[in-house]
Amino acid sequence: MPTTVDQVLLAPGFRMPFYPMRPRHGVAIRDIATLERILDEGSGEYDFTLKLNGDRGCVGVLDGDVHVQNRHGSWYKMTVDNLGVFAKLNGSWLFDGEVYKKQFIPFEVLVAGGQSMAGECPTFRRQAARMTCDRLSIPWPYGGAVESLVEVVRECIASGSKHIEGVVGKKIGSRYVPLGSEAQESPTWLKHRWC
Repeated sequence: MPTTVDQVLLAPGFRMPFYPMRPRHGVAIRDIATLERILDEGSGEYDFTLKLNGDRGCVGVLDGDVHVQNRHGSWYKMTVDNLGVFAKLNGSWLFDGEVYKKQFIPFEVLVAGGQSMAGECPTFRRQAARMTCDRLSIPWPYGGAVESLVEVVRECIASGSKHIEGVVGKKIGSRYVPLGSEAQESPTWLKHRWC
């Protein structure tokens, strides 16, 4: 991890480190009925995924070198064990995701083979991340269809697991726009935390 590098240009509009999109806080999830209502009311407007209880991070790949940053616009200083698999990708790549149990798991692809995907729908960026995870043999923990999101949360409650923090909804059709500061929130992302 290159903490000595000032910045890394991966594609027009994406120079690491940057301030990744940060969701606003939505209604708290107090029970399964609340979650089902949130998902039902947001259906067709938001692309929902599970929110892992990990550290937000972005991974960039440029000519085999892997760079990791945090959500605060600086380089990530903790150990991430699976970065070697990302070094196998050709060209420049940029992923937004979570570091969970020292493993980086992307939930979106922002740059693929040097091409910015910022203008693509969040659903497309998520699907690209899932295909990349399959290609790199990284398990996909973010759920799938709305019904499966409810089932995963229900299983977490039953088992007492704390690996899911809630769900994030991303407005369908919205662009990925890096933010201007650490405190800024995106008007198109909404996080519903489990309470």
